[in-house]
Amino acid sequence: MRIAFFSDTHLGHRRFGRVDERSGLNVRELDVMRTFERFLKSISEEQPDVVLHGGDFFDMVRPGNHTILKAFSAVSAFQRKRDGAEFIGVAGNHEVPRVQGTGCILTLLEEIPGVRVFWNRPEIVTIERDGERVGILCVPHSRSESAKELVPCDGVERLLLLAHGLTSNVPRIREASIEVGPFKKSCDLILLGDYHIHRTEGQKVVYVGSTDYVSANIWEEAKQPKGWILLDTKTMKWTFNEVQPARAVRDLAPIDVSTLEVT
Repeated sequence: MRIAFFSDTHLGHRRFGRVDERSGLNVRELDVMRTFERFLKSISEEQPDVVLHGGDFFDMVRPGNHTILKAFSAVSAFQRKRDGAEFIGVAGNHEVPRVQGTGCILTLLEEIPGVRVFWNRPEIVTIERDGERVGILCVPHSRSESAKELVPCDGVERLLLLAHGLTSNVPRIREASIEVGPFKKSCDLILLGDYHIHRTEGQKVVYVGSTDYVSANIWEEAKQPKGWILLDTKTMKWTFNEVQPARAVRDLAPIDVSTLEVT
């Protein structure tokens, strides 16, 4: 089975105040959406059996109407090309509602054939292709504790953990939001969203990174590639497929002004 994994698309992300003259929308919001469409095109070309998204699909609990419509249209077209094959996502911290009873915007995407999202509780999804059964433990942001009771999972050849959270090994993160230790024995691979730079922790933990430069410190990401992962569950080998964001980030060399005189 071939599984595509991407994360942290942050649709609706706005920065820097520059407005597109034609649409009246924030320029970075348009950039991030164009990058998302590039990722869907790149993934579609590889024709994976299953697509996974690791959270923070949207940048906020209530994105703008333009972002919602464009996202729904893009995913609908993507799923039509895939004949409604499985597209599974978990909610990240940016889209999990903070007020009880608010509901989650991600549930709108479930109107699209093949799309399933998990935002309020962990759940195992079992997918079967050509006699191969793969389990995907879907864990939304801050729900890893309640997910422990779901493993081990019987009747599957492979078990993947799909979650949104930061481990204690992530640089400059004071407090971990997910403890992956309890899952390492039961899961064949742990696929994480939330950290915006592609990195691995040992042989089992993989952060795919964000699709665009959407963190508070984009200069940290400026020289890091953006892309998605294609996993072969029979061999458990995966490749990182780079995709160029719609707008490049240039990190200029610092200017030393310490020797200049003030006039």
